[in-house]
Amino acid sequence: MKTQKQILAMLLLASALITASCGSGDTTASDTASVATEAQTSAETLSPLDQTVASLPAKDFDGYEFTIMDRNSEHTPWHTYDVFAEGENGDAINDAVFKRNQMIEELYNIKIKEEGVYIPVDNMQKLIIAGDDTIDVFTDGLNALTKLTIGNMLYDYNDIDEIQFDQPWWDQQIRNELSVEGKSFFATGDISIMDNEATWCILFNKKMIEDYDLDDPYTLVREGVWTIDKMYEMAKSVSKDLDGDGKMGKADQFGFLTEIYNVYALWVGGDNRIIEKDGDDLPISAMYNERSATVYDKVVEFTFDESVSAIAGRAVFPAYSDMNVCFTEGRGLFDYGAMALISDFRETEHDFGILPSPKLDMTQEQYCNTFSPYNLAAYAIPASVSDVSRTGSVLEAMAQVSAHILTPAYMDVSLMGKFVRDNESEEMIELILATRTYDIGAIFQWGNSFSIFNNATKSRVGTFASQVEKNAKTLNSAIQKYIDELNAAE
Repeated sequence: MKTQKQILAMLLLASALITASCGSGDTTASDTASVATEAQTSAETLSPLDQTVASLPAKDFDGYEFTIMDRNSEHTPWHTYDVFAEGENGDAINDAVFKRNQMIEELYNIKIKEEGVYIPVDNMQKLIIAGDDTIDVFTDGLNALTKLTIGNMLYDYNDIDEIQFDQPWWDQQIRNELSVEGKSFFATGDISIMDNEATWCILFNKKMIEDYDLDDPYTLVREGVWTIDKMYEMAKSVSKDLDGDGKMGKADQFGFLTEIYNVYALWVGGDNRIIEKDGDDLPISAMYNERSATVYDKVVEFTFDESVSAIAGRAVFPAYSDMNVCFTEGRGLFDYGAMALISDFRETEHDFGILPSPKLDMTQEQYCNTFSPYNLAAYAIPASVSDVSRTGSVLEAMAQVSAHILTPAYMDVSLMGKFVRDNESEEMIELILATRTYDIGAIFQWGNSFSIFNNATKSRVGTFASQVEKNAKTLNSAIQKYIDELNAAE
């Protein structure tokens, strides 16, 4: 089958030949060659976006209604807003989504439709079991998607010829780090911005840095000395009992605004993982070593120092919104959470900057950054799809076109141009995304291993080795059970 680019070149050639023949009664071989070269040049000087569209295989799906299910109900805390748009409204992301979908619809003669629900995996499980093919593809948080990776519920992306899964518009970190035995059941990349929104970063109050004459965080990052100890030291120096009641409360000033998940997030920042994979792409425990224990103790000590840190959902800030108010009012030095906070804090009067998660020490080669395994959304293809070739074609086109439309709208227009307040923060965001780490153990959470972080308390300092050892048998059994079930489905 000819590609759109070949068709375009042929049309240009035909048009040019007609023009040449109309201008002269005789058309020589040299004239034809010249016209052909001109047509080829015209095709090759298209914009990158037009070149991408022209390179996609020409297919006609006869007005098919292509339906994508996503997290988009009134009860959903993390709405997926990069799948569908009713029309243009001046918002960069909305308009990019609308333009992308419109181009795909025209390219393949389809109509893209969104079905927003509260928990997509629960809806999809019922539809797949029933053999209902009304949903062509769906998206949900990574942790939720793991529920459907066994029992022949999802297609393996590697088995879909139309998807060029090794290309840069698909996130190669997810492809390589979240596969098991070479099977990949979910994917994201340029096709979505929800992976970036759910990536963790540290926001810091620039005025407090200046007022307390603290080291410039950007310089610390560039020089490789932005460490857990340094962050803790800086946080201690600004914490104050502002209302003078002798205890730290909602009205006081904190060095670190955090949540319990960040015990794990900071631990990963120290270059640790729950699970690694062997040469056969099988998961194996990597939780305990001297380094991981050292980082765990530092993180727990820092997190549960009530004179410095405030944990969302706990006594001081029972609601996350209370903690956000603390930061926007200029009473928090560091706030650790999703990159979505950048746009949430767009109206904040106090200037803030953006940082990666700190290293363990100066010897650590690179920064390591994580994400929310619950909120980072990826695409999955249900086994109930009746025409997987069609689904693969549409997804591949969406991913490639999004690289030219959606990603720039998010990075250059919406994030960098609208919400980021200094050039250094742009540099930091690029660093954070380049060093994002996908720990398959945090996604699948086999054997309740993640509870070691979620159940952390001040008294757990010095107990990491015993906690890992106590959980080792459960973790290894859970991994083996998953592998057995994965193989049984073949």
